Amino acid sequence: MTYPDGRAPTDDSEIARSLLALHESGRKVGERLPVTVGDELRDLTIVGSYQHITNGGRTATSLLPIDGQDVM
Repeated sequence: MTYPDGRAPTDDSEIARSLLALHESGRKVGERLPVTVGDELRDLTIVGSYQHITNGGRTATSLLPIDGQDVM
């Protein structure tokens, strides 16, 4: 995958988001993003953006160990 801004996540404290998801949220690479995994709120650093069309272009990539839990 190509990242026009930033890079792919390298650990479970980072996330990359699609360009459309970043644009709609008003967030930028380098900012923090609260993500709920199961019952736990995690504050991830946005380290990259990429172009993707799956799920209407609103996707994210991370190395979170989710163990079948819901992620929001």
